[in-house]
Amino acid sequence: AHIDAMVALEKIDWGFRYEDTTYPIQAYVGDEDDNVPLQAWLYMSNKMNNVNLNIIKGSGHYLLYRMDFMEELFTDIKKAVDLEDNLLYNININD
Repeated sequence: AHIDAMVALEKIDWGFRYEDTTYPIQAYVGDEDDNVPLQAWLYMSNKMNNVNLNIIKGSGHYLLYRMDFMEELFTDIKKAVDLEDNLLYNININD
C-alpha cells in the first residue's frame, strides 16, 4: 500500500521528477517508521541520483524529536559545511 502511495505521488506534476535530481541528498529514515516505511524510502531512493539513506535503527517517523538524532544531524551538517568551506577557500582562481 505504501509503494502504491509513492507511485501515485509520481503522477502529480511537482515541477521535477525523482529521476531528474542531481544534487546530493541525505535522507534520514527510521527503520520502524509506520508513516513512511523503509520500503517506500528504498523505492524512492532507487529512482533518484546521488541519494544517501541514513537508516536510524529503532526509530519511527518523528526523528526530529530525538535529541540524540538532532545532535548527530547537526554534527553531520557542520562537517559538510566545513568541508565545502575548505574546498572553496583552497581554490586559487589565478592559477
